[in-house]
Amino acid sequence: MIGQLVRPGKAKPFRTACYDPDGGPSVVAGLFLGVHNRGVNLLSLRNADRSRNAPQRRHTGALAVVILAVAPLATAAAPADDVSTRFVEQLRAEGHADLVPEYLERAANDPLVSDAFKKQIPYQLLASKLNAAEALRDPAERAAALAAIEPELRKQAAGDDNTKSLLTDVTDRLAVAAADEARRLALEAERHPVASERADKRKEARAALDDARQKLSAAESLISGERGRLKGSPTGSDEDDRWKTLGDRLALVRLLNARLIHEKAQTFPEGAPERKQLNEQAAEELGALYEKYSKFIVGLYAHLYEGRCYRQLGERQLAAGALEDLTAQPAPTPDLRKVVTLAHAELAALALDNGDADKALDKPAEWLEGLAADEKQGVEAAALRYRLGLAALAKAGDDDSAAAKKLRRDARDWLGESARVPSEVQADARAQWVAVSTTLGLENPDPKTFDEAIAAGREAIQTMLALDLSLKEVEGAEAATLQDQRKAAYDGAYSAMTAAVKLADEKTDPAQAAQARYQLAWLDWDGGDAAKAASRAAIVAQHDKETDSGEQAARLALAALERLEREGTADASARLQKMAEFVLKQWPNSEVAESASSVLVASALRSGDLQAAERVLETVPETQRRELALRLAIVRWEQAKSDPAKAPPVLLAMRQAFDQAVKDDEPTQLAVTAALYLADAALDAGDITQAETLLNHQGYGPVARLNKNEAPADSPPFALATLKSAIRVASLTGKDAAPLVEKYATTLADAPAETTGGDRSWLGLAVGLLGDIESADNTSIKAQVAATLAAVLERLDAVEASGDWNTRLWIAQARLRVGELLADKAAAKASVAAGRDALAGLIEQAEQQPGYAPSPTSVLAARLKLAECQRTLGDYANAVDTLTAMIDGGPVLLDVQRVAAETLQAWGEATKDAKRLEESIAGARPGADGKNLIWGWSKLAAVTGRYVASDPGKREVYFDAWRRVAEARYQAAMLASGAERTEQLRKAASTLIAVERKNPELGGPESKRAYDELLRKVQANLPKAGG
Repeated sequence: MIGQLVRPGKAKPFRTACYDPDGGPSVVAGLFLGVHNRGVNLLSLRNADRSRNAPQRRHTGALAVVILAVAPLATAAAPADDVSTRFVEQLRAEGHADLVPEYLERAANDPLVSDAFKKQIPYQLLASKLNAAEALRDPAERAAALAAIEPELRKQAAGDDNTKSLLTDVTDRLAVAAADEARRLALEAERHPVASERADKRKEARAALDDARQKLSAAESLISGERGRLKGSPTGSDEDDRWKTLGDRLALVRLLNARLIHEKAQTFPEGAPERKQLNEQAAEELGALYEKYSKFIVGLYAHLYEGRCYRQLGERQLAAGALEDLTAQPAPTPDLRKVVTLAHAELAALALDNGDADKALDKPAEWLEGLAADEKQGVEAAALRYRLGLAALAKAGDDDSAAAKKLRRDARDWLGESARVPSEVQADARAQWVAVSTTLGLENPDPKTFDEAIAAGREAIQTMLALDLSLKEVEGAEAATLQDQRKAAYDGAYSAMTAAVKLADEKTDPAQAAQARYQLAWLDWDGGDAAKAASRAAIVAQHDKETDSGEQAARLALAALERLEREGTADASARLQKMAEFVLKQWPNSEVAESASSVLVASALRSGDLQAAERVLETVPETQRRELALRLAIVRWEQAKSDPAKAPPVLLAMRQAFDQAVKDDEPTQLAVTAALYLADAALDAGDITQAETLLNHQGYGPVARLNKNEAPADSPPFALATLKSAIRVASLTGKDAAPLVEKYATTLADAPAETTGGDRSWLGLAVGLLGDIESADNTSIKAQVAATLAAVLERLDAVEASGDWNTRLWIAQARLRVGELLADKAAAKASVAAGRDALAGLIEQAEQQPGYAPSPTSVLAARLKLAECQRTLGDYANAVDTLTAMIDGGPVLLDVQRVAAETLQAWGEATKDAKRLEESIAGARPGADGKNLIWGWSKLAAVTGRYVASDPGKREVYFDAWRRVAEARYQAAMLASGAERTEQLRKAASTLIAVERKNPELGGPESKRAYDELLRKVQANLPKAGG
């Protein structure tokens, strides 16, 4: 058996005001159930934030916790005749705590104020800060304010008992706030719509729960320590009252700490050993607390949660024993009835676990009926109604009888009432209510109050956002179903927020009314109606400018008007200008003001008015100017980068703006974008080191952001651009680019094609890599980049199959170039073969589809490349056939004749065929007129010799042709012997010497070196004179 259980029928009598021997809780009237709202308020475009002006909502259920409603702050023991002390206490008592700090500031220099009081001023100031923190309505703000006080308290608490008391209070409240936040995270993790992310969310929640328990333990230690110092104080004294209050709080902290063990258990999946172990631990600790505090309400709550733990452990008898103890308890006070109501809810759940719907309905429904009217409106009754609704649905089952329909109607009533009360079961109750309403063919009734309307609207918006997350994980029919659900949620949200706006009156909290109007404008935006969103949001921004919603609406108005301007709406630019000016005046030096300045600059840039953008820059604060200056520099670079004359100074300006932007501040997304532009520019300029530094910088480096999935690299287009540069750098520096190429493929596959260009994105990467090959001055680097390009070209099959002439021709030529460079000979041959096949297919389509090729010359260029591929692959016969077909009946093209002569020479050298070598000199393939279609090197030299003085291109061919004549004779000589060998060598030497005698410069340094090297080889093989 786990822990010590109270046997059924032996419940201990409850006492409302008595003391344990060790100083247990005494004050129970001030206890209430409360947990902060776990809903999320929509305050910015598609972002969920917590509202600073949201009213506090309290509820109970699985996450309820007993806390003190108003625990008095520690009070300093002061002499009764100290007027200043009494005055400060009176100010606080009468609700003027905000005036105390001002009085204390004056008192520090007032000669009429006693020295004793002046010594208390630091303490009194801290007490005032604590009062102010406690008065904050938003839990997040309250926790932040308390956390800000804590360091100063710890510093002053070293030798001051009064300050130590304040430290106890702050630590206690911070611990409770941390526990509340941890429970909220645990609940969000369980409801997270994306299953693949739920494990990570649960892990985060567990970490928060562990942290909260540490804080609660620290609070327990401070409370126990202070109670020890106060023990034995005179009865009725302030110290005695403080000792009693701390006893209450000690019990509550212990209860909450044990509860969090159970909460942590819920973050593990059903059946997990950790879930069972933690629930057992929680049950044991809660049981011990019940034994210790069984005479007090805190002990009864411990017993309630103990029963819940046993229910979830499947220990149903133990759970029933604990819960029936509570339902058998006399309940003369409202606080006791709250506990009993929750126990009935747990018993209903337990009965359903046992499959006994009748038992789940009978006594719990009877108890609910007996509650007073105000008790039926509480969070405890909401939890009970939720369980009764589930029980009624379970009993109805799939039956279609009149009795079953009545059960469903009862369930709908219970669930609907439960859904009206903010609680941890509210969302589930509303979902069940919608489902049963649909089954019964009933619709959601119109809300009757502002609070009902805005709660329904917020819940519907939360549903929309949750569905948005789920839609990322599904497709097909499932996605269509979720889309329908989102539309229904949107319609419900719009209807509810419209009602909230209409129901708001002079009694409505202005901040809440403003928030309803803002959220309605946001719904217009979400629904695609930018015009209506802009109008509504502008009205809220101006009418409710003193509220948080006013500022948020201003941001929405700017976004909506900017969209309208982009779409060309007539008056959008003027309205945008007016709204931006209003924002800059109303909220200077704020985030929304920065947005307004950015919008003005962007508007000017879109219109091409760079001078207007410059004027805006002159008016913004220095802190924002750097960012906007960088944006302007980026736009200038985008306009100038393709212009060689304008690009250098604009690039320098962008670099300077970038250096200023990242000098002191945390790098922004724009700085990361600029870093990518600069890295690309450095790559194109051959500065690989600079490019690599920019890409991988831990602050603004695009690759560093990509590895952490941080903006802007979490956007697929930016991620692909980053990977493109990273792949180029890796290839140029000898690193393995394969993982980056694979990541590029994954990113491209996961992103919508309309945002990335789909498979054509690979083409841009391939172009960049081929450019790197051509600019590299090292053969090994060329080979490295070629290997990466080969992997990229393999991804271009779909593009090649559906591409136009130029795209397909470029891919084929790229394959050929890769084949020339790859160190792996088999891979090189395969690349060239792929290029050959691509060219053959391209030529065939051009022949079958007139007009497919841009011009006849384009087809000739493709045929020439095809012949080069065939030659590279050793398919000399087909290469010569291809070239002959081009020459026969076609225009005289020196390039074709040159390639034909090269091919014959390469054929002869590869096959050691002197005949082919001779054909490369004298020509081959006679035409219809008996003349050789392929001229050979000798005729090429003769034809181009006429233009040596006037045409540099033909001059180059002339010298190359004569050198090739000599080279072919030398190659033929190496295949021969005796007199034939000598004769060929003498002819080769004679050719080289004759050309050099006529043209000593031989066409230039490179050509001269080739001539001299060949002549040395020829002369080295000639027989010596007299030999």
